[in-house]
Amino acid sequence: MSFIINEKGFANNPPKSSPSAYQKYVDVIAKLEKEFTAGINFLDIGCGIGQAVARLSDTLNHGSQATGVDVSGYSIELAKQSGKGIFLQYGGSRLPFSDHHFDVVGSNNVLEHVNDPISFLSEANRVLKPNGYLIVACPNFLSISNGYHHHTKGIIQKINNILMIINKTFSDGYDFKKMSAIKRERFQPDDDACNVTNPLDIVKWAKRHKLETLYWSSQLEYKQGIVNLIDRSYLRLFLGACFFVFMKSNEKNP
Repeated sequence: MSFIINEKGFANNPPKSSPSAYQKYVDVIAKLEKEFTAGINFLDIGCGIGQAVARLSDTLNHGSQATGVDVSGYSIELAKQSGKGIFLQYGGSRLPFSDHHFDVVGSNNVLEHVNDPISFLSEANRVLKPNGYLIVACPNFLSISNGYHHHTKGIIQKINNILMIINKTFSDGYDFKKMSAIKRERFQPDDDACNVTNPLDIVKWAKRHKLETLYWSSQLEYKQGIVNLIDRSYLRLFLGACFFVFMKSNEKNP
């Protein structure tokens, strides 16, 4: 069964985001490319209409390749119109690639939408080479700094989120709790988010699978001012997003 859930929502209403919405994601991948003398093989899972892949195709050096996969055939057809990168539709469960196929694997604002986030992350890890890099960017639905989704609105909900963060801080496991999607006549991005994505569950999953945390930010886009100081402290647990770069170990994953 597919572990992607957004086939009738986000997938059929792909947003045309401004470049700033994925510029940091693209910049991080371009920086990682410098670690590979022969270029990189990059996979964007849940690529949407292919903005990041198309941008990377202009940015990456000769010898590198960017591929995007998505469950939405409509999105993939739009992505192919750019004439940049490789785009494939897939069923949303097993990625159509062999083990250890990519140097860098990323997902940008996808994890919150999938039916089975642990399987999704495991597939991303499966196709990643040892010593490769995994990028995970998504909302932090335990945030107290935003209210754009029903799970982050209201004082009582924000207090509950604080308590959940404290509880997760002192527990060993990860669970990616479910939350109800928003149903309304006019679909908006993240209405179909169904997972309470948060930094602690992601970090614990990565540690369990022997991925080293190289970078952790609470911002998906570039910010100025005091937020950058907060972003280097424990308080980033309470801010609005998760942006991680992990390095896969050479050791056999459990």
